[in-house]
Amino acid sequence: MNIHGVKKERIINCTMSIREDGFKVTSTFIVPLEDHNISIPKLVYQKIAEEIKVTIETDFYKVDK
Repeated sequence: MNIHGVKKERIINCTMSIREDGFKVTSTFIVPLEDHNISIPKLVYQKIAEEIKVTIETDFYKVDK
């Protein structure tokens, strides 16, 4: 994963649903801001989470060649 120019290898658990026309991948995971050198300004420190919850939902479809 590359965020703010900081690459971090991650193993992300996901769910894959196979359908007739392709498949769908869904996942929810946490990204700590400090892992990617993202600092929170002191002015808004109490209003911004130190970890961000990321949710991914992607559809893949078969392509006829």
